[in-house]
Amino acid sequence: MATLKQLGETVPGTLVDLFFSVTDLPREQVLGGVFLLPDETGTNQVFPRTSQRIEVEWRPSSKLIMGGATDLVAGALLRVVGKLGDNRQVLAEQVVVLTRVAKII
Repeated sequence: MATLKQLGETVPGTLVDLFFSVTDLPREQVLGGVFLLPDETGTNQVFPRTSQRIEVEWRPSSKLIMGGATDLVAGALLRVVGKLGDNRQVLAEQVVVLTRVAKII
């Protein structure tokens, strides 16, 4: 799986695993936001923010963990696993809602 560091070199269709902060909802079932870096402690409870923007498209068939569709709002902190599409958009296969258990620094 490609990570944020490898994303610039990643071809569409590649499976990616990333942390993401939702800043806006540009279209129905699309989350806009920025990448978050995994924390250096390895606990994944505190995430430094980056300025790299990405969009995540989710569908009713996307597996939602530790939350539901009502948690996919601006301000949400998510871990997303899915395939990279064109224009730096990820089609989410799995979304883990971390909003209640982690924070952004």
